[in-house]
Amino acid sequence: MPRVCRPSVPGITACARTGLVIAGQTRRTSWSGVRAGERVVAAPVPARLFTLSVPGVPASVAVTRRDLRVWLVGNGVADGLLDDVVLCASEAVTNAIQHGYRDDTGGVVAVSVRVVDTAVVLTVTDDGEWLPAQGGIGVDHGWGLPLIRSLCQTVDLAHAQGRTVLTARLGHR
Repeated sequence: MPRVCRPSVPGITACARTGLVIAGQTRRTSWSGVRAGERVVAAPVPARLFTLSVPGVPASVAVTRRDLRVWLVGNGVADGLLDDVVLCASEAVTNAIQHGYRDDTGGVVAVSVRVVDTAVVLTVTDDGEWLPAQGGIGVDHGWGLPLIRSLCQTVDLAHAQGRTVLTARLGHR
């Protein structure tokens, strides 16, 4: 009979593909009876939430990447998915700054990330005055949304009432 545990237990690694959890490899766990490589069933984990509000300036992109990466690692998000989430967040925050706050340094970009089961939901919101892209896709611009769409299961971009909200769902493809 498999054991039931939570993926947040130190030394326990969640397998997003199967929904199973495998006991840690090198670190001892607080699970005295769990052996390395033993399969255990993951107990449901409530949705976890990351929130960050950053100024609408270019330096905020690096802050977002750094803080989000630390949070995702701490919440057991698998490396490949983690990299995709960080890249999508980076592109979405960059777009919010470049298009929403192009000439306004007083704006704020809000980022939230929820981990639900094996999926991650990213939301990036700005209250800027979105200006159209300059010249379409070029060598150094215009690739953000196509890149985000290629990495995500779903992407919704809404402009309404002076607010732009990008919501993207990522998971193992």
